[in-house]
Amino acid sequence: MMDEEEDRRLEQLVRLYRAAREQMDGLDDVAREQFIEDQFEQGNIVYGVWLDATKPHGIDYEVLKSSERLESLRPGLNWETVIPCETRDQAIHFRSMFFSA
Repeated sequence: MMDEEEDRRLEQLVRLYRAAREQMDGLDDVAREQFIEDQFEQGNIVYGVWLDATKPHGIDYEVLKSSERLESLRPGLNWETVIPCETRDQAIHFRSMFFSA
């Protein structure tokens, strides 16, 4: 069973996913890649999110970037961004392209 905090997190990820999808609609490949790169740069926490009807809220996700140091210094002030993905493998691919820890 999912706790309330995880339920709220998933609801927020769904909202961010939909907003990012809208922003990506109609972009060519170059503009789409720039959008993804911008999401990595702007977010303290970046999620790769994809549709999965077997999961709660119909999505699954992978954390692609997490600035733990910033989280501890400024709790509650973390910019979360989402990169819409087709699969977990694609999310992991984006992480390897745009984020080197």
